[in-house]
Amino acid sequence: MEFIQKYQTLIVFGLSAMGCLVSFVFVAWASKFFAKRKELEATSEKLDELTKKVIDTNSAMRQEQVLIRKDLDAMPSKKEIAEVRQDMADLHAQMTSISPQLNQLHTTINILLENELRGARKNAD
Repeated sequence: MEFIQKYQTLIVFGLSAMGCLVSFVFVAWASKFFAKRKELEATSEKLDELTKKVIDTNSAMRQEQVLIRKDLDAMPSKKEIAEVRQDMADLHAQMTSISPQLNQLHTTINILLENELRGARKNAD
């Protein structure tokens, strides 16, 4: 007990110094692993900006999706395309079958026109 009373000031000073040293080491360690307020605020602002950009991009993508959906809804279905192709094939077949008759009609019209022109010349002479 006497020892403690004799060196009381030295013991208190030593414990205070050790406490300060431990506090300093803790603060140094914490400054490496924890963000500073300014860095945290800057990061928070960047995060807010990025969040806004993501929201804007998401909104634009949704609008684009709506437009694409409308375009897809306006397009004909496979069944409709197949029907149009079949109609076109049928029309092609009909035109092919009428083609010889049209050629014959064309020849007949040419002959009649030629006869009319000859008759008009005979009458004119």
